[in-house]
Amino acid sequence: MIFMIGWQELAILSIIGLLLLVPILAALWVYRDAMSRNNPNAVIWTVGTVLAWFAVLIVYLIVRPDFRSERQTPPV
Repeated sequence: MIFMIGWQELAILSIIGLLLLVPILAALWVYRDAMSRNNPNAVIWTVGTVLAWFAVLIVYLIVRPDFRSERQTPPV
């Protein structure tokens, strides 16, 4: 017997896959970005992004330090 899957099941599986994939990809991006900015709380931001990805991602984007503020100004 061949396993047949209908379009409804395929759509549900695709939605579930996206609901799992998006937070994981967002958490990976947050971790890499936080590490590149020498953030000591990179792991905490990553775990928070996995657990509540949309809210934590918005907060992280607001409070993360800017690269320009980390760079030293050249001597005059």
